[in-house]
Amino acid sequence: AGLALDAQLPEDAAPPAEDGSPPDAAPPEASLRGFVHKGPAAHVRVRAYTLDGAVLAGTVTDAAGAFRLQLALPDAPIRLEAAAVDDPAATPSAFEDEVRGATPWRAGRTLEALVPQPVEGMAPLVISPLSHLALAAADHDAAAGAALAEAYPTRLAEVGALLGLEALPAALPHLRPAPFD
Repeated sequence: AGLALDAQLPEDAAPPAEDGSPPDAAPPEASLRGFVHKGPAAHVRVRAYTLDGAVLAGTVTDAAGAFRLQLALPDAPIRLEAAAVDDPAATPSAFEDEVRGATPWRAGRTLEALVPQPVEGMAPLVISPLSHLALAAADHDAAAGAALAEAYPTRLAEVGALLGLEALPAALPHLRPAPFD
C-alpha cells in the first residue's frame, strides 16, 4: 500500500504555497529604492506602510535624497511617507530649494507616494510634491469607492498632464518633463 503524505494534515490546514514553502511563511526580503525630491531632500525619514497603517520598513535619505528600504513585499499597495527626522541629535532634515538653497524640512510636514504593485527590482521610486498631490486626489477617489491602487496612477497622469509632464513607465510613481516640440 502507498503512503499518503497528506493524510497526516488536519482537514482545515492550508496547503503549501506553489513554491513549496509553508503557507504561513513570511514573504522574502526585498529592496525598494528611490529619492525624496522637493529639491534633493537630505536626512529625511522615509517609511513604508500598508494601507491599514502598519509600518513595513523605515530608513533615512542620504545627502542626495536617495533611500533604500529593506522589507518583505506585501501582495498589496504600499504607501511611502517622507518626513523630517524627529531626533534632535541627528543631522537636521533639509531640502535644496532653487531660490533659498538648503532649507530645513519643517516638523509635521510630509510628502507621500503610493507603490500600487510593489515588486523586487522595480525602478527607483520618487516621493515628491507631485506624488503627494496625486495621492491626495486618489485618497479622495478611494473615499468615494474607487480602488486606491487604480486611482493613483490615473491621478498621477492627470497631475502630469496639467503641468505639461509625461508619465514614465507605470511602475514609477513620478514624472519627468515632456520633450520640447
